[in-house]
Amino acid sequence: MSPRLVPFTTEENTLDAISALFAAELSEPYSVWTYRYFWREWGDACFLAYEQEEMIGCILCKVDRHKSGHTRGYIGMLAVKSEHRRKGLGNNTCSDLLTEDAPLNNIA
Repeated sequence: MSPRLVPFTTEENTLDAISALFAAELSEPYSVWTYRYFWREWGDACFLAYEQEEMIGCILCKVDRHKSGHTRGYIGMLAVKSEHRRKGLGNNTCSDLLTEDAPLNNIA
């Protein structure tokens, strides 16, 4: 079964799970306020990856318009649980978010 991407919500249990994931998987995890900031400013560009009911990954992005008028994106954080790595989840997530009909294309 392929993991499913769902939009990030601010439910406390979601924030707790994201904090735990980044604390376990990133060398320099951030405070929960950083995750709240990404969600508040660019919530449409933040997604969680689930396999069945388990959150196995998270990507926090931002999308805005450059002064030149071009749309540009930024991946702030991307983490995948270690036991789910090397299966293409990070690459596939980034590719899915950049396709022509991706949710990120409707943001900026």
